[in-house]
Amino acid sequence: MHSTINETMAFESQQIHQTQSTPYDLYSMTQYPWWCLNYFIIFWFLSNLVQTVLLRAPSKKIREQFESLDHDKRNNAIIYVMQLVGTTVALVAQLYGSTDIIFKWQETTSEFKLESLQLAIQLVAVLYIWELIFRKKIGLPLLVHHLVTILLIQLSTASFFDTHDVLYMRFATLMGFHATVEQLTFLALFFFRQNIYENWQAFCFYFSAAQSLLFKTAVTIASVIYFVLSKQVGELPTDTNWGLFWTIFTMPLLALLYGAQVYACLILYKLGKRCQAMSTFDAIKLCHVQQSKTIGAPAKLPESKALFRAESEHFLAGYETNGQSIQKISQQWNHLGSVALFTLDQASDEDTTSDEHSLQMDPCIFEV
Repeated sequence: MHSTINETMAFESQQIHQTQSTPYDLYSMTQYPWWCLNYFIIFWFLSNLVQTVLLRAPSKKIREQFESLDHDKRNNAIIYVMQLVGTTVALVAQLYGSTDIIFKWQETTSEFKLESLQLAIQLVAVLYIWELIFRKKIGLPLLVHHLVTILLIQLSTASFFDTHDVLYMRFATLMGFHATVEQLTFLALFFFRQNIYENWQAFCFYFSAAQSLLFKTAVTIASVIYFVLSKQVGELPTDTNWGLFWTIFTMPLLALLYGAQVYACLILYKLGKRCQAMSTFDAIKLCHVQQSKTIGAPAKLPESKALFRAESEHFLAGYETNGQSIQKISQQWNHLGSVALFTLDQASDEDTTSDEHSLQMDPCIFEV
């Protein structure tokens, strides 16, 4: 009997040892078991800390602007800061962890670099899930972007854990770059939401749109090429469940994700145009407005800079909370006519001591 007990204990000890040597380590902060819950707790704590800092900011303008926002917009401002911090940490871990399998294109890497990649992927996944919970409302394009990103990086990581094939971890790392190179976007959105650094908002939106489009296009092309080549040389097996899944769904999911990314870049570009217009709004006067066929009345520009900004915020809210708002505002603004930029030049009259003003017109078209 004692012999049987000892054999059983030895067998269980061996099983425990084997379990601890697998990639699923219960106490590793870079993997999935209970650290997912810990990440949620960390994000909850940091989000409350960000809110407290913004409510008690030394800058009166930042403090009052944040207090004036409604609940949804406050949450959005907090999300921008959380995304900025979270994706930056993930990017550092991702760049370090991918030095071997991406930049050197090696088939092996160190355990610490592999854990760094897992940390980056898990941070992005949990951060996106936290954002979906934290937001009270979310627009369809943003929802599609987040869900497809989570699906791609999580399933490719699960494929790696199941098969130990570096192909899947390399693919997960490439997909992670769709989420970890958007720091300037979140910075521009935070500036806009808090109405600070107005002269830099247009530049930040323009630059982030161009940078995001360039990076996302490069990552998507690299992913497609890698997928096609892996399939041609037989590295992507089709006789396994994971191989069959990726053979069928890789291209549709990539197309869906890239479409969402391009649409987001378009929104950033249009916000840049609006911010550029607001920065010179005091010099803009209405010259001519075409008859709007869709709304049945002449379309009118906002009568004040504050109203113009309010419509711009509504446009951003349309992307983040309700796609129909985007279509409605775009439809109205696309029917705006020509707008003239009047500058008042002062000229002296040689015959009199009074000044006369000459009016110069510079056509400026506002499109959304």
